[in-house]
Amino acid sequence: MDWRDEMRKKLADAGVEMLQSLDSAKEFTLKYTFTDVSKIVDGRWKHSPIEYHFGVPWYILIKHVNDHLEVYLHCERKEENTPWSIQCALQLDILHPSGKTESRQLEYIYQEGIGRGRKEFLKWEEMKKEYLVQNQLTVLAHVTIKSMIGFQ
Repeated sequence: MDWRDEMRKKLADAGVEMLQSLDSAKEFTLKYTFTDVSKIVDGRWKHSPIEYHFGVPWYILIKHVNDHLEVYLHCERKEENTPWSIQCALQLDILHPSGKTESRQLEYIYQEGIGRGRKEFLKWEEMKKEYLVQNQLTVLAHVTIKSMIGFQ
């Protein structure tokens, strides 16, 4: 039994009839320029405003941890009574105005309101030297949703 079958069973047990499996992928991009990035102390973070795409709230989070920049895409959906999942392919980019880009790709299945991304995306000092412009950092998350289960 794969994750889809398990999710269908959970949904059926919860009395949810509507399932949405996508015949073609849905895509969206979040782009946000964070300010005062060099002032983020170790262990702290900043996040972008929430944006809704396909009825789901999303935001980008950056974090300073152990002299590294961490980058995450958060799905903020908090549906406690109905099982749900969103299978995604993600590309997270750090952008410099010159066109220089640092990218990471991953796949993830969101099933609760949490973030997914990369620890140690870049060393903190490298990020400051190579990508920080006027204490601002631009992060882009390109998302391809492969399937959504538990949505109407």
